[in-house]
Amino acid sequence: DEADAVLQRLDELIDMYGVVSIADLYDLVGVQGRYTDNKYGWTNVRNAEAVRVRDGYEIRMPKVGPID
Repeated sequence: DEADAVLQRLDELIDMYGVVSIADLYDLVGVQGRYTDNKYGWTNVRNAEAVRVRDGYEIRMPKVGPID
């Protein structure tokens, strides 16, 4: 699954950098974001999940927080 691959890559980025931004997530799924997407993100995505929906999959992410 592409959604599971995205979650795995986010987890790898957190292992490397300690944080992953909304911009990182958008980049992985091919969505153009805004400059402010670099200011918010996650330090842990273990509670994120890929959920099957009618048109494919949806990634449900934990609550986002500010990145210092």
